[in-house]
Amino acid sequence: MKRLVSTLLLAILLLGLPAGAAVADPVKYSLSMFHFNIQYVIGGLYGFVPLPIDIPSWEIGPDEVEDMIVTESFVPVLDLLEHHTNWTLTIELQAYFIEVLAERFPEVLDQLRDLVDAGGVELVSFHYADQLFIAYPYEDWQVSNDRAKAVFEQYDLTLSPVVFCQEGQAGEGMTERMAETGYDILAWPKNLWSWQHGDFDAAPFYQMGDTYVVAGGKGVSDDVNQVYVDWSFLDDGEKMATGDFDPYFPWFFHYQEGSVAEYEAGLMEKEADGYKIGSISDYVNDLLDAGIDPEPAPRLLDGTWQPDSTEGVSMWLGRGGLWRKDERDNHVRSLAYQAHQEILAAETIAEQAGLDRAAVLDEAWRQLHNADVSDGSGINPYRGEVEYVIASAAEAIRIARDVIEEAKTALSLENVLIDTANGEVTAGEYEKPGEKVPQGPFQILVQAKDRTFKTKWFQVSEDPATWRLEIAFSDSENKKARELFVTFPGTGDEILTTTALIDDEVRSYPWADFNFEFWYLPAPTGLIGLGDGTWLVKDAANEHVGAYIEPSTRNVRFEDQTAPWFETITWVFYVVQGSAADALTLADRVNVHPVLAR
Repeated sequence: MKRLVSTLLLAILLLGLPAGAAVADPVKYSLSMFHFNIQYVIGGLYGFVPLPIDIPSWEIGPDEVEDMIVTESFVPVLDLLEHHTNWTLTIELQAYFIEVLAERFPEVLDQLRDLVDAGGVELVSFHYADQLFIAYPYEDWQVSNDRAKAVFEQYDLTLSPVVFCQEGQAGEGMTERMAETGYDILAWPKNLWSWQHGDFDAAPFYQMGDTYVVAGGKGVSDDVNQVYVDWSFLDDGEKMATGDFDPYFPWFFHYQEGSVAEYEAGLMEKEADGYKIGSISDYVNDLLDAGIDPEPAPRLLDGTWQPDSTEGVSMWLGRGGLWRKDERDNHVRSLAYQAHQEILAAETIAEQAGLDRAAVLDEAWRQLHNADVSDGSGINPYRGEVEYVIASAAEAIRIARDVIEEAKTALSLENVLIDTANGEVTAGEYEKPGEKVPQGPFQILVQAKDRTFKTKWFQVSEDPATWRLEIAFSDSENKKARELFVTFPGTGDEILTTTALIDDEVRSYPWADFNFEFWYLPAPTGLIGLGDGTWLVKDAANEHVGAYIEPSTRNVRFEDQTAPWFETITWVFYVVQGSAADALTLADRVNVHPVLAR
């Protein structure tokens, strides 16, 4: 009888608990994300200080900067973990970082491997170099990710299923590619989330397609499910052990014992309060084991982790920084896009000519990964960084064109058309598409300080109705005449574009789902919907800058604040009136898989 009464009382108590309430111990975690970037200062610090005198402490090369990052900021984190064998910290880095360790710091690589194997480090990586991959076609990232995985396999390093990226890049399309390639947890930066939807109380985790999402850097206090999360660190990993200094200031960028001790004390305090100093993947697995269901994630646009200070991706795609006079955002990003096209053309014609140039073109791809590195156009790139990525893109193009010329000789062709979509190579010369017409389907607004400009419209086809627009800007005598703006009229209730890493699908985002004042779309394939069946495609090999949108007007404005004042510049756009499929076909033909004449 007593047993029956006890059973009934227990059942009553359980039925009285709120839905989803946990009956096991609380899930309490202190999480971290140490984002390390060996390309923090690409190309070294030569010329960093714009003064007519040399400052020796700033005149250091790329290897010296990379070595400082390893010894002054990376190793102290590993050393800390060796004193706390029950802790796990999450470290994100690019595969190139591992190559630097293998070449110059094999003992550190061994230390890292041992910690990964022992569970002290959760090792995260999604790309070979720290690329601005949300601004480029899927294939650029695919080759980079394949290379990264090969590097980690070569050095026997186990990768976590967690994804966090350079500049905190995140997008819905990433989750689909993650599911295809062995990743299943995305750490979505809290600021990128809140800029789109406002401040929020984070759920323990979310579901986006087949991927789980954690609000990176956002604490959780869920009394219903008894889940409590504190983030001890989510930032540039280089800063924790150096008193918050970064490698741009080498005389300050040194290991500071007090900084590590302070961080260590904070973790020990959390541990004493019952928090597990653990990995993101273990945290998610514990949630699943506890029977806690993820909440559906809201619609989220592609972006980066600090949109409040960088105005989204605009800092990398057109907005000027501290060294604006040396910055060349459009040059950097469009030249890398040209390199993408040139490599595809080289692969295509080499196959037709029966030439095995895979190894040579593999180096071209590696150079392109460096050309895509984010620091070449933001946040505040100095001259050396700009020159480094431009040189990398130029080298990728040089390698590809050498292969093209070799293949042309093998095929006994002087002028060729290389179709990178279907693999055809035919004799022929380039002809600009379309017949000149007096006006296009709508009026545009062009603004350019102290420059003249001319617009020309060309009818490309009638079914679907397609136009090509050329905007030619003059040079200027005013050194401050660096801002170019072109505005297209937008309508409709939806934001229409392709999301990063998904090139063959238009995503629709209702304006009503967001509460931002403005946003910048990276438009990785160049495609943006204007509404009412009208679509815009920027020719990304000519201009590849961010697209400013705002709910008050629904217009789309492209802007470059870094255009060289002494150069004539031409921007090219395409407009098509038709279906989403028509727009995708046009964007792929213009940008991703074009026909090149060589």
